[in-house]
Parts: sequence; structure tokens; C-alpha cells
Amino acid sequence: MRRIFALLLPLALSTALAAQPIKRIDIDVAPYYSSAQSSGAAPTVSVGSSFNSLLRAGDAQSLRTVINRLQTQGAAITPMTMMVLAIRLYDAGLRDEAAFWFYAAKDRFTTATRVLNFKASSLVPVNEAMGAFVTLAGPAINGYAFCDVKKQITIRNRAAEWVTAHPYEAVFVPSLPALAGDRKTNLAKGVAEIQQQARDEAAALANPKTLEKIALERKRNSADAKFCWK
Repeated sequence: MRRIFALLLPLALSTALAAQPIKRIDIDVAPYYSSAQSSGAAPTVSVGSSFNSLLRAGDAQSLRTVINRLQTQGAAITPMTMMVLAIRLYDAGLRDEAAFWFYAAKDRFTTATRVLNFKASSLVPVNEAMGAFVTLAGPAINGYAFCDVKKQITIRNRAAEWVTAHPYEAVFVPSLPALAGDRKTNLAKGVAEIQQQARDEAAALANPKTLEKIALERKRNSADAKFCWK
């Protein structure tokens, strides 16, 4: 149950916001993403030359192109790229897809942290950026995802399955500092961990008392008004 409320905790950060539909995720996570400074302007995106222009464009066709590339090149794509994709999908109104890639980005990063040493100076900025993405984008994406708990469980499970099927190949790059132990073995442990997390979260959400607490928290934060718009 603690993990469920960790997912919902970002909602508390948005309590002070007016109870009106939130249709854009306006955040700045240097150097990867910065929202447009004015209405109609493109955001700043720096996650990789093959994706930057598509993610800046942010229209449904461009974002589908990114998703298609992820399906064929998924092993090489960074969690940061997937986070920016999730944000741009939310901005485009494709919020089921946004939730999927947000959870997949988190799961991919979790598996990476079981292999690579993110306390090493070369990886600290990546660790900080991912923490910022989760903290800043989480309120909107989880706010929407928990409009329909059954759908949230399905999307969450699909994300874990995708990460399992597309192991992150960057963890095997020799120049990246690693934790003690065999990298392949550690990655397998990380994958098993995200699978168990998905099962635990689904089990917690099957508990009526958990659902009641979620409903009360969402009411307190006006989450339905902010995130359950059609």
C-alpha cells in the first residue's frame, strides 16, 4: 500500500492549484526538456537528434512515429526520452499512452539503477533529472491514470511487460560505472523487481479500503476536476 500512496503523493503537490482542467505539463528538466514559454511555441527538447524534432512538434503523427521507433529500437532508448514522450503525449491529449510511457520510463530506470552506479559523478545528473521528471510530471500523469483504477492497473502492467521484453542495453556499456556483481544477473534482478512491484500495486488496488483512501485523497485535491476531463 505504501507504493500506491507513493504514486499518489505528487497529487498533494498540486493541492494549491485551481480546480480546473490541466491540459499541459509545464516543467523544466535541464538539459532534456523545457516547456514552451508562450502559447503555441514549441518546447526545448534535447534527448537525441533522431527524436528531438518529432517531440518538439508534438502532434499525434510525430508522436506515433516516436512510438513506432521505440517498438523497433526500444533497447537503446533512454528513460529520459520516454519521459519527454510521455509529457508530449499528455499535451496532445493522448493520455493513456502518456501514462504507459511514463510508467515504462520509471521501470526502465529502476532496472538501470540495479546495474549502474548512479552515485558516480558521471551519472548523478541523470539520476537527478529522472527524479525531477517523476516529481514534476507525476501529478498530471498519475492524476489522470487514477481516474479509472482498472485501466491504471492494465497500463501499469503493460509498461512492466514492455520493459521486461525490451531490456535496456545501455547498462552493458563498459564505460558506464556499474555496481558490484554481474551486470546481466543484476539486470534480471531489476526486471524481477519491477514485475513484483506491478503485482503488489495491483493487489493493493484490489483492496476496497485502499480505493476508499484514494477516492478521499482525490476529492481533497479536486483531482477529478483537474484530470478526468474528456
